[in-house]
Amino acid sequence: MQDLGADGLVNSGATGINASGQVVGTASASTSMAFLWSSTDGMLNLGTLGGNFSNATGINDQADVVGNSTTTITDTVSHAFTWNAGRGMRDLGTLGGNNSGALGINNHRQVVGYSYLSGESVYHAFLWTSSGGMKDLGTLGGSYSVAAAISDSGAVVGSSTLPGDGVQHAFLWTKSKGMQDLGTLGGSDSAANGINKSGEVVGWANTLTGVGGAFLWKSGKGMEKLSRQIPPDSGWLLGSAARINNVGQISGTGYVKAYPLAMTVVLTF
Repeated sequence: MQDLGADGLVNSGATGINASGQVVGTASASTSMAFLWSSTDGMLNLGTLGGNFSNATGINDQADVVGNSTTTITDTVSHAFTWNAGRGMRDLGTLGGNNSGALGINNHRQVVGYSYLSGESVYHAFLWTSSGGMKDLGTLGGSYSVAAAISDSGAVVGSSTLPGDGVQHAFLWTKSKGMQDLGTLGGSDSAANGINKSGEVVGWANTLTGVGGAFLWKSGKGMEKLSRQIPPDSGWLLGSAARINNVGQISGTGYVKAYPLAMTVVLTF
């Protein structure tokens, strides 16, 4: 583990990495600033859209960075952004409300995230492109949805509430089929966090007992509990899967049964 620093601030956290080893995240103290780190240049402050706070959440292999930033010095409005070295930070706007945030970007510079609608009472998942702007991806029947990641083929995953807004389910959205409910592991709720080029989806879902567990979803096979991919006597309980890469390696969080301590684990299957 290598300390990436905090660019003169107190705390920092990393949220994304690309194929070249460039890292993005947020450094914070009384303010927060999105950063891009590389082994050659160290930590670069990406600035803001005019306010005092910014957060970086994802990066593609072209070093395009996404996140959200406040737009005014009052810091009451925050918008999704893209950033690259040639253009700087670009405001992606909203779906009619005041606030939005970008959570993922693919290598075709398609961006996904969430945005409030007019009235600020509900928010929906969005897909943004430079040619088409921000597109509302809708919901699974409820009032809220969030897009967490997008593959290079344009498939989007995230979570959405069902009618009544009492529970949320993981979804897979494609241009041809729209938003598909991926279900749960037998319980009430689930959320998808990552997708790879093969269309394999990872996230977390409740079981019949109400306990959450990391899952892997595949087309034609549905949702499987990830704990089945590791030895039953390993001692690990896998809580949530965060990302899956194109060779099937999965990162996420879990804990050893003997210790009530969250730990980050990486699985290969």
